[in-house]
This record gives sequence, C-alpha cells and structure tokens, in this order.
Amino acid sequence: MNRRFFATAAAVIGVLMAIVSTPVFAQKTTTNDSASLTLGKLEVTMSQSDPDGKDFGLAVSEYWKLITETNDGSRVYNFFKALNAEQKTPNATLLAQRASAECYYMGWLAQTKQIESFGQSRSAQITAQAQADFEQALKIDPENFSALYGYAIYQGYVPGGQARQKELFARLDALRASRPYLPWQIVDTLEKTGKIE
Repeated sequence: MNRRFFATAAAVIGVLMAIVSTPVFAQKTTTNDSASLTLGKLEVTMSQSDPDGKDFGLAVSEYWKLITETNDGSRVYNFFKALNAEQKTPNATLLAQRASAECYYMGWLAQTKQIESFGQSRSAQITAQAQADFEQALKIDPENFSALYGYAIYQGYVPGGQARQKELFARLDALRASRPYLPWQIVDTLEKTGKIE
C-alpha cells in the first residue's frame, strides 16, 4: 500500500460524497464559522499537496464529508475549478474531483431553486464540462477509479448513457484483481441496483 493507494481511496470517497449527496440536498444548509474554517484549512492542505499523495487523499476525503454536511455547492465548485486552473499539466485525480464538483454544483443549484435564474445555457456548459473532465481524466489515466466510477454514475443520468455506463463498468471490473483494496461493494451496488447507496 503506497501513497497512490491513499490518493485513490480518498479520491473515490470524494467522488462518492459528491455524487451520493443528492439526498443530502433536501437538508437545510448549516454552514457555520467552524465548518468554514475547517474547509479553508483543508483547501490549503489540498492546494499544497501532491494530488496523488496521502496528504491530499486524506484532506479531500474530509473535505467532501464536510461539503455535504454544509451543502456548500458553490464553494466546492469554485475550489476545484481554481485548483485545476493552477496546474501546469492536467492531473486525472484533480479532473475527476472537478467533474464531481461540477455535478454537485448543478444538483445544489437545482435544490436551492437557483437553476432557473442561473440560465439553461450556463447549466448546459457546466454539465458538458463535467463530461469533458471525466473524459480527459480517463485519457490521462485510463484506470483512474474515481473517474471511471464517477463517470459511470454520470452516464446513468444521461439519456442513452446506459451503453457507455456498461463499458465503464467493464473497465472497472477489469481492475478488481490488481486493486482489491478499492471499495468494490459500491461498484457492485451501482451495477445491481442502479443506485449509489
């Protein structure tokens, strides 16, 4: 188990927290000073860490947990957008995180009834960017678990995306033997039920 394991595991949690959080949208936003301070500290840690390292992995896991608790879609979207913009070369883990943040943001806008005023054109642009980010992450690292799993979930919501989703599941299943430490039960649940719970 090396630092790649920790980064992969944490990135998986990040994707899960971003996409699984749809039921959390029904909760009232509970952002407070303490949570905001903690989020800020985690953002500093992630900004200063190797995206494929243990420190980033641990921070991103805690970050997504707190984001879903506070239901701060705007913050997570802006943070991962800025963090990716700072990179000299694209990173698969960061792209998968940004794609998850984009999906979370769109859900947050819908939940807070801001989607209408946000604009259909801008919504379509962000949704297309999420798809492009998942695609680019998989070009950089075709075996990136977070990108494969997050993109499989995404395709489940896209009209006509079932064929692409099956292909992503097949790519995930091909990784099972070499990466038994990954949370395969979540993939199994998604494949069987179509849900991420």
